[in-house]
Amino acid sequence: DYVELLQIIKSSGRWSLEIFKLQSAVLDTIRMAYTVNADSDLLDVGIVESIASLVGKSSCKDPKLLGDPAFFEVQTRALEVLATASRRHAVIVQHFLQSEGVAKVHQWMLLVLESLRGGAGMEVVGTAFASLEAQVNLCRENERYVESLLLGVFGLLSNEADLLWEYQWELAEDESKDAKRLAAGVLEFKKHAIKWVAMLLQSSKYGITLLRRHKCWEVLLGRNFFGLRPQRGKGGGGEGAA
Repeated sequence: DYVELLQIIKSSGRWSLEIFKLQSAVLDTIRMAYTVNADSDLLDVGIVESIASLVGKSSCKDPKLLGDPAFFEVQTRALEVLATASRRHAVIVQHFLQSEGVAKVHQWMLLVLESLRGGAGMEVVGTAFASLEAQVNLCRENERYVESLLLGVFGLLSNEADLLWEYQWELAEDESKDAKRLAAGVLEFKKHAIKWVAMLLQSSKYGITLLRRHKCWEVLLGRNFFGLRPQRGKGGGGEGAA
């Protein structure tokens, strides 16, 4: 019934802060069902797909709503529901991956990064990485779920390296207050990413193996991650900047 309610809300095409808060409340109830009852009725692939569909891209087109922390709260709650369920039910991970789980995490992280252009960006980034830490703590014994989170996060860091660099070095061409906030936000994002990796290594026995398997160190130690590319707007031949 709760999952059906989520579907009704989503299919209505109506979006507001109140709708986002209702979705979060429903997801919290589902999470409790997984925590307390380990409810086998919630193991259906369609149910997991419905929950996963709340993560990543949204049919909501209102930029103000998409930049509000309430929108991101729905996404973090959905992922935490799945992480909670994965503790007792290995099939949850299979359903999550069938629902393009890695791509969903990547989309979510991209939305978090893009939120830095809005006023609530720093708050959104902090909340997102706090949620990622909570998810790892919940599912640290489930290698496949931890791997899906890792691939989602590093998919962003690798595939969107140009965007990260562009945001960080916008300050080189624009010294406005907004540019400074954006540059500071990207550095905060990267700091949280490094802290999350450290937490992953400490919390999950699969951390080091997964980081090596997917060559994550190459991303973290690459020039793009730390913004060491040549500066733009200097005749094309500037020195690298730290």
